[in-house]
Amino acid sequence: MSEIKNKILIIDDEIAVLSILEFILKKSNFQVTSCANINQALDLLKTNKYDCILTDALMPIMSGFDFIKLLKKDPRHTSTPILMLTKKNAPDDIKRAMQAGASDYILKPIDENILLDKIELCLNQLSKKRYVFEIELKDELEKVEVTQEWTVLKISESGIVLKSPTDFSPQTSFKLSSSLFDKLELKKKHFQFLHSEKKDSYYELRFSFLGLSDSELKKIRTWIQKESLKWRK
Repeated sequence: MSEIKNKILIIDDEIAVLSILEFILKKSNFQVTSCANINQALDLLKTNKYDCILTDALMPIMSGFDFIKLLKKDPRHTSTPILMLTKKNAPDDIKRAMQAGASDYILKPIDENILLDKIELCLNQLSKKRYVFEIELKDELEKVEVTQEWTVLKISESGIVLKSPTDFSPQTSFKLSSSLFDKLELKKKHFQFLHSEKKDSYYELRFSFLGLSDSELKKIRTWIQKESLKWRK
């Protein structure tokens, strides 16, 4: 019998979306609770603790943005990862979600592998088996500009891993720039810092892509496939 994973709460006023998400998560052995409205979720959260919460952005009674703000004020749920699932892809909406306290931002229609990978990233439970293909950049390491120059070590549809001489722990979303992102046409995209890992002489910093569209995900996948084949020659 497969081991039951973490407890996840889903909030969405579209029953069809709830059914799809339940199917995806239960198939991966998560313990799932679904709510069709905010009031039902708030009642459950008074007596229950969840490992991760997925919420829609636009719902009756209260928006997902305001729900996240409210929940982050409760000491019992301050550290709970909350992923916003929405059709809203404007940069201001992404910024608003991150400022409210969202851990990640995923566009509908939901890509199953991206969703599962991002949940495990937020829970910091990545195993050797990934839901997406991540490639190490070996020959032509790309540079990224923030306040200092970093190096891109790995890239996947979920995000990137950077190499830094120092640790880094921002609490909000921000923008990075790189010629690699220009090649992939990912200009002006937001990133969310997830966690860092100390290596022998440097830190690996993992960032999540926020609000990538289906066409942008396809560009990343195509580029990764081409690069992988090139290095195997």
